[in-house]
Amino acid sequence: MAGLNPHDGEVLIEGITIKKDRIQYCKHIRYAEADPTLPAFLTGDEIVKFYLETGACRKDLLDKFLELFEVKSYIGQIIGTFSSGMLKKLSLALVLGSGANVLLLDEPLITLDTAATALLLKAIEELTLQGTTIILTSHQDVEIPGLKAQQLLIENQMIA
Repeated sequence: MAGLNPHDGEVLIEGITIKKDRIQYCKHIRYAEADPTLPAFLTGDEIVKFYLETGACRKDLLDKFLELFEVKSYIGQIIGTFSSGMLKKLSLALVLGSGANVLLLDEPLITLDTAATALLLKAIEELTLQGTTIILTSHQDVEIPGLKAQQLLIENQMIA
C-alpha cells in the first residue's frame, strides 16, 4: 500500500493507483516504519531541511509535531547519537507533518515513553477528525477515546 514493494492488488487514493501514477499516488500517502532508519551521519536539522525542500512535509504541520514531541531540544544532534525513542519521535513528526491524506503507522507506540504515547494518540485523534485516514498496526491494544475505528485481528495470515 505504501508503494515500497510490488504487489498484485490495487489501492486507490483520491482515485489514483500507484500503477497508473506513482508520483501523484505517493503525494497522498506516508509511511512510518516500526523501526525507523534515517541517515546516521546527518543531523535532525538536515533531515528536516531535506523533507521541507523536497515538499515531503508542510512547514506549519512539521513545526507543530516537532514541538509536540519535543524534538527541537535535540534536533541539532547527529542522528546516529539518537536513542530509539528520539529517532521514533522525529520519524513520526516527519510523517504526521506531511499533510498526506493517508498515514500508515507501523507499530508507532514501540520505543515511546508514556507521555509521548499519550501525545501521539491525541494527535491521531485530531488528524482523523480533520479527515486524515490512518492505518495503524500494533501488537498492543490501542484505544483512542472519541475515535471511531475499525479493528481487524490477523491470525495465521488471515483476518479473524
